[in-house]
Amino acid sequence: MSKIIIYRTSQYTNNMRNYEIYVDGQKINTISDSEKKTIEVSKGNHEIYMKIDWCKSKKLNINFTEEQEVKLKCGSKIEGRRRFLALLYIFVPNKWVYLDYLSEGEVVSNNRNFKTFNEIKSLGRKNYILKYGIVGWGIPTTIIVSILKLLFNSEAHSLRSFIINLLIFSLVGGTLFGLIMWEFVKKKKC
Repeated sequence: MSKIIIYRTSQYTNNMRNYEIYVDGQKINTISDSEKKTIEVSKGNHEIYMKIDWCKSKKLNINFTEEQEVKLKCGSKIEGRRRFLALLYIFVPNKWVYLDYLSEGEVVSNNRNFKTFNEIKSLGRKNYILKYGIVGWGIPTTIIVSILKLLFNSEAHSLRSFIINLLIFSLVGGTLFGLIMWEFVKKKKC
């Protein structure tokens, strides 16, 4: 028998949910966050894809020889700043989840917290607050609040209103958010 070895990355997107594994159109198993699954298949051509809800990965057609081992990786493309656009990805179901070949020597990171903590620790408190608090949370929140005010209150489109939102959400709110998250991660990991 030949083997398909599938590694799922560890990500915040869908981390509490399983992906369904399909071979030749039949659901044969599921895979959870940061899990590795080995599936035995017969010699010949097989179509493999992942699915969660109505979202499917691209289909891989693999022609297996006897005793062949193929390594694949799967995960979500909704990471980093793309998470802010998650609602738009609902309308593009083939972009929500991916399935691809694992390159020779490539390692799938299955320890999100360790990697994140090392990155956070190397940034330092001030840079963390700036990057994740003010830029990552404060500025997007300011833009969203300003757009909502503009849509629901036609008088709220003044420059003064935008500057007040920028000060409140970006500087004050973003700094507080970044500081609270820094302390939370520090206590959790130290």
